[in-house]
Amino acid sequence: MVRGIFIAVISVFFLNTQAQTTKKVLFLGNSYTYVNDLPKMVADLAKSLGDTVIYSSITPGGQRLSGHAGSSATYTRFKQNTWDYIVLQDQSQLPSFPISQVRKDVFPYAKQLCDSIHALPGCAKPVFFMTWGRENGDQQNCKFYSPLCTYEGMQLELRKNYLTMANTNNAFASPVGMVWRDVRKRWPTIDLYNPDGSHPAKQGSYVAACTFYAVFFGKSPVGASYKAGLAASQADSIQKSAAAIVFDSLKTWNIKYDTLKPSFTYTVKNDTVTFTYTGSLVKNLHWDFGDGNTSSATSPTHIYGVSDTFEVVLTVDNKCLTANTMVRIVVNTKRPSVRADFNTTLMYDTVEFQYSGTLADSVKWDFGNGKTDTGFVVTYIYGVADTFLASVKAFYQGAEDSLSKSVITTLYESNVSVQGNMNLSEFDLSIFPNPVENKIGIKSEENMISIEILDLNGRMLKRYEKIESDSYQINSGFLNSGTYIVQVETENQRITRRIIKK
Repeated sequence: MVRGIFIAVISVFFLNTQAQTTKKVLFLGNSYTYVNDLPKMVADLAKSLGDTVIYSSITPGGQRLSGHAGSSATYTRFKQNTWDYIVLQDQSQLPSFPISQVRKDVFPYAKQLCDSIHALPGCAKPVFFMTWGRENGDQQNCKFYSPLCTYEGMQLELRKNYLTMANTNNAFASPVGMVWRDVRKRWPTIDLYNPDGSHPAKQGSYVAACTFYAVFFGKSPVGASYKAGLAASQADSIQKSAAAIVFDSLKTWNIKYDTLKPSFTYTVKNDTVTFTYTGSLVKNLHWDFGDGNTSSATSPTHIYGVSDTFEVVLTVDNKCLTANTMVRIVVNTKRPSVRADFNTTLMYDTVEFQYSGTLADSVKWDFGNGKTDTGFVVTYIYGVADTFLASVKAFYQGAEDSLSKSVITTLYESNVSVQGNMNLSEFDLSIFPNPVENKIGIKSEENMISIEILDLNGRMLKRYEKIESDSYQINSGFLNSGTYIVQVETENQRITRRIIKK
């Protein structure tokens, strides 16, 4: 049966090149590529969208992959340029034949060509040209293989086998045949075929051109001003179909574009800058520090030695791609300085410390009693009357400075009437927690009669009466952050304490 399948052959040859840049493409095919000059149509379409294509083609009529694989001209052309893509198209019927014949007459030569492409010194990517089924199926071979009896059956066989070739050979599949199928379904009045029902009309070649543009550049052909002489409505419809089919199923077509995303962080200390690469995996890095010096290290440190602004350019590459990124960096040979100073606000044994020195990144306080804190404004309760040597240390870009001042604290003295042998030092009154967050807990040695909350100016904010208990809890929601006075009256005395509300 297989030997009886008939393949029509028309001998033609085409070769053309254009001296432009962006994508370099070699087309290996036959009359399906030659008719209507598909390579030039792809280049003209790309140009109208701001892109360019250098192309060359080998397109004898009826040529098979086996013919290309056995021709020395093929391998000579492989080496004549550093191609981005090499398009592989088999004879129009053969990939739709029974799988046993395809495995014998198609797949081995697809592999041979792809292996040769992958072995090239550049980064050429094989792209299989998934062709279209004949307008009414392959009636010559229908009796030998039933899927060929209809367009739909033939198209799905072509799809299946071209995808197999792409997936098993690390290649892209350009789904021209599936875009062709979509246009037939959605816009049946667009005639894609020549009168022979096989070769493409100009509309059919435009389907292929739009599909290849999307595959090569990873961009939509929609909006291209180049319409190959077609009616605008037809060209626009074909553009939309190509974009929809290609980008809706990139994974299906085994299309994955290589990308490089260079990036880095840096830290500046005077005239010394440390760089750290944070981008995608690459083979080589090249740092241009903007002062004539360079490095290939992953995380270099560079000393400029002068105060100035420099443009640092990082260029990265792998086998196939190159990319760069630039940052402007200001360096200063003058060492930074800082002068520490502070002010204080005292209320008995409670002191608010306010940093008042020059610009600082951070400060650290030493209260003179072994306790420390950080922050530009802090409040500390000493709890005793005494003299303390408090200090602040300021830090700024590696520089530091410190200053000490004496702080004299006192205790608040209230009128206390004491019965019996009780005195102030013996009386136990606890306020917790302090600093206060949401609630104030008060525990007294004696039953409490009243509690007053005052601000530092002595203004009463709240008064609680008839407590008659040795413990009490107050909701502190009415207090803003700051320092306050709590006065507790018991049966024998009045006690005063300070609290801090966070």
